[in-house]
Amino acid sequence: MNTKGFIAALCLYSSFVYGGSESESTDHFLERPLINFTVGQVGADRRLDNPRRYGIEYRFTPLTRYRLWPSIGIVLGSNDSNFIYAELRRDFRFADHWLLTPSFGLGRFNNRPQFDLGKSLEFRSGLEISRQFNQGYRLGVAVFHLSNGGLSDENPGTEAAALSLSIPLDGS
Repeated sequence: MNTKGFIAALCLYSSFVYGGSESESTDHFLERPLINFTVGQVGADRRLDNPRRYGIEYRFTPLTRYRLWPSIGIVLGSNDSNFIYAELRRDFRFADHWLLTPSFGLGRFNNRPQFDLGKSLEFRSGLEISRQFNQGYRLGVAVFHLSNGGLSDENPGTEAAALSLSIPLDGS
């Protein structure tokens, strides 16, 4: 089993997934849709002329008893690259106001001559740590890996890092 498969299996069978703490399951701030803004660097493992990246993402309310958050987003690079994606994520509370959020999804990457990932279909896996403030706002740091998963002969992959600000959209 590969690393991604192991992490997915661990999440699905973890006691966190089957309910977590009572306070987490009743915390209505964790049940609201969010708009997430990010700024950071794409190609953190490469020497790019303009590595800045800016993103916006809509995080829907969690689905199922596993509390999986579907999300859609777009990331624009200052080097003219972009990535449009859909993914699933899961929040794990590890302290009063701190969340650890792994994610996995796929999307379309717009390859450029100076930044080519081998195929336009790319998988994205990530990990975000964030602090949740009153009223559900979050401030965090995230890292991501983009890869075509070996779907083409060339699979260079790349890393990205970002600061994120999540704003709740539903005031109920």
